[in-house]
Amino acid sequence: MSMQNALEKIRTFEGRTVLHPRHIRALERLDECYALTVETKKTRSVMVVGESGVGKSTLMNAFVEKYPRKETRNQTIIAVLVVSVPSSPSKGAMADAILTKFGDIYVRGSVQDKRARILLLMKQCGVKCLVLDEFQHFIDRGGTRTYSAVADWIKEVMNEAGVSVIAFGLQNGLLMLRSNSQMRRRFSSSINLLPWSLDTDEDRLEFRRLIKAFEKAMELPEQSLLYGDEMATRIYYACDGKIGYLAPFLSRALYLSLINGGQKVELEHLNRAFIDQIWGSASSKDNPFSADFTFRRLNRLGEPFEPPLI
Repeated sequence: MSMQNALEKIRTFEGRTVLHPRHIRALERLDECYALTVETKKTRSVMVVGESGVGKSTLMNAFVEKYPRKETRNQTIIAVLVVSVPSSPSKGAMADAILTKFGDIYVRGSVQDKRARILLLMKQCGVKCLVLDEFQHFIDRGGTRTYSAVADWIKEVMNEAGVSVIAFGLQNGLLMLRSNSQMRRRFSSSINLLPWSLDTDEDRLEFRRLIKAFEKAMELPEQSLLYGDEMATRIYYACDGKIGYLAPFLSRALYLSLINGGQKVELEHLNRAFIDQIWGSASSKDNPFSADFTFRRLNRLGEPFEPPLI
């Protein structure tokens, strides 16, 4: 297959959202938050947390895509507004980030002036949910006083606007809730996305179903059978059970198969994709697709899934 055709297939593959039971259950929770806000006119708040690579962005995008921005003759409707928490959070920076998402980047004045503008735009645009991405920035960059003050500010704005909040972030975002009793009460509902594991038969079956869904999305002439028990186990160790590593790894393996005229993804493609995408300096015994691999997590010092220092 030519490179151009292979790239088109990869674009199609990567453009598909592969939802698995965990994502579907979490998405149902977020849909409930939205629907209850609309029906009861009362705000809700949900915190979605998980370490890097477990699929928070996939979940967030799947939710947001269900409620796209709409342009009518007289109104711009933004039912779900997505805002990334600034790297140095403050009330002013947060206000600017929200206004920018409305396309209103020329508002000057005090934080109070910007707050009033935000409330007006939320009403005019019919905002029902505010999605806050990178929620952990309140912990990473802001001091205790800073993130507590911003948390109180967010609480006040969403109360007055009648807008529910769904926050996505790393697990240390939960520290913010411990520091602020008002926010802890408001975010009493939480979704904790965990990496897959192989601890139980049910866990193994769930992960194999996920791999099968990805293989189906590849649309190759022949079955690769990546979801077989042993192959799925090798793939698990290659990505440490994290979809953030799994998806690009499988995309690379698919590309290698296509560019070499393959009818399916084979072991050699997975072997090379692991080196290209996950660990370029892996030895044979540390490559899950080598005969020498010892079937273990690659989380030792200097390995790709070494635990973070903090």
